[in-house]
Amino acid sequence: MERFIRILQELGAANVVRPPCSRCGRLRPLTNTDGAGLRLCASCGSSNSTPDWACTVCGNNATPHYGLDRTGHEVCRSCFKAECTEDPASDLLQFLAGRPLGVSEDTLRAVIAEVTEGKHTITRRLHWDVQNEPALLTGHADHYSPRTVLLVDRLHHAGATGVSAPKCPHCQRAVRLGHSIKRLRVCGNCYNRSLAEPCKWCSRSRTPAGRDASGAPFCNTCRDKEATCQETCIVCGKYRAVSARTGQGPLCSVCRKPPTMTCTSCGNVRPCFHSTTDSPRCRACLTTPEPCTDCGRTKRVVARVARGPFCENCWEVAPEARKPCEDCGKVERLFHFGRCRRCAGERHLRRLLTPPDGRPRPELDQIAAALLDHNPRRALLYTRESKEAASLLNDLASGVCELSHEALDARSAGHRRDLAVDWFRSVLVAARILPVRDEYLARLERWIEYKTAALDDPEHRQLITAYARWDRVARIRRRARGKTITASTADITQVQISKAVLFLAWLKNQGERLATCRQEHIDLWLTSEPTRALTPPVLSSPGPSAASSPSGSASPPGPIGSPTARSMPTNDGRSPASFSMTTPSRPRTVSLA
Repeated sequence: MERFIRILQELGAANVVRPPCSRCGRLRPLTNTDGAGLRLCASCGSSNSTPDWACTVCGNNATPHYGLDRTGHEVCRSCFKAECTEDPASDLLQFLAGRPLGVSEDTLRAVIAEVTEGKHTITRRLHWDVQNEPALLTGHADHYSPRTVLLVDRLHHAGATGVSAPKCPHCQRAVRLGHSIKRLRVCGNCYNRSLAEPCKWCSRSRTPAGRDASGAPFCNTCRDKEATCQETCIVCGKYRAVSARTGQGPLCSVCRKPPTMTCTSCGNVRPCFHSTTDSPRCRACLTTPEPCTDCGRTKRVVARVARGPFCENCWEVAPEARKPCEDCGKVERLFHFGRCRRCAGERHLRRLLTPPDGRPRPELDQIAAALLDHNPRRALLYTRESKEAASLLNDLASGVCELSHEALDARSAGHRRDLAVDWFRSVLVAARILPVRDEYLARLERWIEYKTAALDDPEHRQLITAYARWDRVARIRRRARGKTITASTADITQVQISKAVLFLAWLKNQGERLATCRQEHIDLWLTSEPTRALTPPVLSSPGPSAASSPSGSASPPGPIGSPTARSMPTNDGRSPASFSMTTPSRPRTVSLA
């Protein structure tokens, strides 16, 4: 690491600090270590580390210690050379060949050459290790050096009798032991578990992927949230966590794509992983289907336990998938971060609904309880995957948005429905936090306001407003008798009002007004397009009583006509409803035929 930092400084790195010698404090190449594992420079490493040191063989303390003998004790140079032989590789081969391993000398010679790479120092230490502890060939190699573990592993793969694969002393798995904990060779998982610290974002105990300016650790999953790991992506231009760096600049995880080439498994030209190797494979070929332990069908494996692999459907109901929650202790299938759905949802909701001043508010606690009591999993997905939902909860916590139907209506863009706001409103209404109201009627009234505001002609706006409010909506309220209306009722009313808008626009193009409209105009309008006769409007011309009130709202028009019995068949044989129209001078009814 010290050499790596030196090279970074030579290349111009500014935010790295070169470590000094742990004994003299000088900035020199750290080529030695002391007995405690601290790095030393060459001069401190060659000098006598302790004033009372003496060779364990000859007792000489005038010369510095040279190395470790076969028993692991520090000795001087002369005593160390006295135990060395001219050809340690032959000595190691002779020792292994004398044991009943069941492999030929050529195989042993090839294994020794692969492990030692022809270096006498490594070969001599391996020879001393297997001589001092022959049991390391049968499962105790984790107490020795990495080369010793590699020698035992190569002998096991060569088919040596009685030689077992090295196992991790913590998890008892026969995997690569590439790390050490207290002088024991362990696997990567156990090593990472020993370094775990609580993440500053998710509070999970994980191996730190980095630290912020204050030294607080964050895990690899939460790395994307850390501002120090974010830069502007050269493809999308968004400020995100860096997933890869190219010659042109950084890439985010969304824009980072594997290169497109021919998959060696299926032969299709697709984005392939392992592109730098001789066997690039696409994502589909990387996930090899296997028979499920429960159902027996060959499907994609999502989990592996002691019983075997599981497919996605069987893992949903497998007993192994149920574990105790870290917070409440309830045994169920955990959602994430070692927490059940309710605990994970409550943690996330509390973070969103925390006011800026940090003071608890009863209405915010009621909102969190209502969402969790309704459906914890859906509430968690709702707040995590919907940006509108997260923004709504933050605004409620900060006081920007009030907890009322009117404030939630104002968040909808125009007349369009916002599913995030609608679901949130329905949960609060069911929990009796918001009063019950007729949602379909409220949406219809918002739609009418949007529709009338989009009309440019003031006379048409006044007509449609009066027709919608005092005829259609009033009729719906009268027939509902205090009950909620249905979705079809609101849809039909919207179609009728839209037809009325189209009819007034058509009259204007014909050079007519509603007051001068005659039956022949209505017949022409209905027969010009067959679909116009499906939902005929019922309009009335504004009389003096239909003038706008001082407050700006339209007053009820004159008598609203109703369909008459007079009906004329259309060209396609349908008998449409009649059209009632009242003019200021004389009321009359004309048929929509």
